[in-house]
Amino acid sequence: MMTGCQFLEGYVPDFDATVVTRVLDAGGVILGKANCEELCNSIHSMTSASGPVLHPSVTGHSPGGSSSGCAVLLATKEVDIAIGGDQGGSVRSPASWCGLVGLKPTFGLVPYTGGASREFVVDYLCPMARTVDDCALMLEVIAGYDDGKDARQPRDLIVPNYTEQLKDVDTRGLRIALLEEGFGHKNSNPEVDKLIRHRIGLFAAVFRSKVDDVSIPLHSAGQAIGKVIGNIGGIDAIFSTGGVGLHHTGVYPTSMMRGVASGLALYAREMHPYNKMQILTGSYLKENNYLHLYGKAQNLRRQLTRDYDKVLEDYDVIAMPTVPITAPPPLKSDASFRELMEYCSDVEVNLKPGNLTGHPSISINAGNLGCSPVGLLLTGKKFGELRLLQIARAFENFVEVNANHFEDNIGSTGACEIFPKAREN
Repeated sequence: MMTGCQFLEGYVPDFDATVVTRVLDAGGVILGKANCEELCNSIHSMTSASGPVLHPSVTGHSPGGSSSGCAVLLATKEVDIAIGGDQGGSVRSPASWCGLVGLKPTFGLVPYTGGASREFVVDYLCPMARTVDDCALMLEVIAGYDDGKDARQPRDLIVPNYTEQLKDVDTRGLRIALLEEGFGHKNSNPEVDKLIRHRIGLFAAVFRSKVDDVSIPLHSAGQAIGKVIGNIGGIDAIFSTGGVGLHHTGVYPTSMMRGVASGLALYAREMHPYNKMQILTGSYLKENNYLHLYGKAQNLRRQLTRDYDKVLEDYDVIAMPTVPITAPPPLKSDASFRELMEYCSDVEVNLKPGNLTGHPSISINAGNLGCSPVGLLLTGKKFGELRLLQIARAFENFVEVNANHFEDNIGSTGACEIFPKAREN
């Protein structure tokens, strides 16, 4: 319950999050609470008060964040399923780098009641697992209307039987849009782009799918739009109201508002430099009457949503690399602040747009470059999780069946040094 912050150690909330209650009601057994990055606010694993989380198979590298602990527990088979938070890729990034499945559902499908908010319009609680089937099972358990406790949710939510309807589905003749702006970023690894295009091409040939390059120019600005909303909105949601926010009609967990707000006031000087930068940026923009930038970013978010909707009128999914690079090594202990900021840049470039538009997106393993997993990001229509999961499962099976062929063509899994627990499994 620390959200990666030392000042919350020992905090006990007044009530369970709704997703926790639903897991328990369904017979799930909770083995523990995973580590995450400080304030759930880093795509890497370097800011948590309890220390860095290490990659389960690429020794010394980052597993991704902020739901880093969930990813490693899954990869080492300590747990079967996990729940992470994703406000800018915090589930899909570690899923990509650790060879897992991470689903960011449609905005509002899964209740956020009891979760610590980063910013109301980008908050998601998400299932993570080793397989699409397990991810679908968790979604089936935690999705659905929460009696008005979470103002993000529409009242008429219908949750399909995802697990049952995944079986025996014909996925031939799919229409796949390869997003041009999802490839070739400034810091992209060209081999990641090449692998994703190769996998999609082979899949399309086998399943007789239509594949076209499409363009959504505003996608390239998604990271900047998300940072403006997150930095300015985060001052209210995190630092002023203790992870709850204002001006919504949902439940207000008052003990969290008191505990987080008072702890932040005492702990701010000890925070990681990355989060200090977020506080300073958001505070400066608010105090100097740059709030109109927040409004502009929200308006651009609406346009980006319309752009995605337009493409999805003609295609089943939009495809691109989840993250444009493989899991990186950690920063050196004497790294400068500039190096720290550059280390955190561009990783979320394909991830933040999904948080902004509200469309469901899933990261699945597309294979390895050397020892490093590479994720494929598939984005579908709003509340179209069933079809998205069906397509993801078909691709997952395709990659598994053709793994040896893939290794012969691009890269090799090689010999990876892994943790003892992973080796046992």
